[in-house]
Amino acid sequence: MKTNKLTLIAALILILALIFTACGGTEEEPTTEPTTEPTTVEPYILLSDIQHEFYKKEVMGRIISEDLGIDCNLVYGTTDDCLRLGAGFHTTSSLPGRPTPPIIGGHVQTVFQGFEKAEIGKTITISMPYGDYVYEIVDMKVMNKDEFDFSIKNEPNGQAIFYTCYPFGKVNYVKTDRLFLYCDFIEGVKVLDDINFDVSAYTTAANPDNKVPSKAETKTSNK
Repeated sequence: MKTNKLTLIAALILILALIFTACGGTEEEPTTEPTTEPTTVEPYILLSDIQHEFYKKEVMGRIISEDLGIDCNLVYGTTDDCLRLGAGFHTTSSLPGRPTPPIIGGHVQTVFQGFEKAEIGKTITISMPYGDYVYEIVDMKVMNKDEFDFSIKNEPNGQAIFYTCYPFGKVNYVKTDRLFLYCDFIEGVKVLDDINFDVSAYTTAANPDNKVPSKAETKTSNK
């Protein structure tokens, strides 16, 4: 009789163990889904939403620098006629806001007289109808005008390049040297080129709210 009781108890223990296991008695480690940082894209405007075609001698914007005492027109073109009207924008260089540099020249006796105060760390702003672009001087070079390599206009270095005749002041000979200021981009809304290549890779992963409306779009929405 005693043996039957022990057998019954053992059977009950085995049954309870099986029930406990079936009901999840062993707790599994919780699985965690991999997390990824949200994709962020800086605010931008599209090239197609802003004026991007100009005619020679057209005033595009202004060059302003409190550090250098400069406030003058930015004119499309670098011919003598253009430079009489303000600082000249090289027609094959890029608009401010693009990754490749705008290249801008001006006469040291007039609009760029303040270049005599140029120092590393001082800032220059290019004010365009679609936004203001602040650049900081990071390098200064004096070289013969023929030594400057204009292929830099194709480099996505995030800079702007300004230049003027050197030395400063009047001389009794034709100046062939130039002072070049290489300036890093500090502030301004980026311009995405949706005309010459597809920018969907920049925008599909981004919140559409990052797109800054153009003035034309703003006027339309306010009607």
